Amino acid sequence: MAELKNNLNNVNSEVQKVNSSLDGLSSKYDAFKDLTYGTTEWREALYEVNNEVQDLIDNYNKAADASD
Repeated sequence: MAELKNNLNNVNSEVQKVNSSLDGLSSKYDAFKDLTYGTTEWREALYEVNNEVQDLIDNYNKAADASD
């Protein structure tokens, strides 16, 4: 029973991280979509959005692994 509770806590923690990443992605995307395509600012914002997506994927995979 303790192991199940520990696993549930781990999954809950990972889900919270995914939710946090989604919030970060949303705010970065909002800033990105108003920029002019191809500018330095646009490229930098694209890089930040891509990093946020990668973090989200990593956190999602951790949550999936914790639920196994």
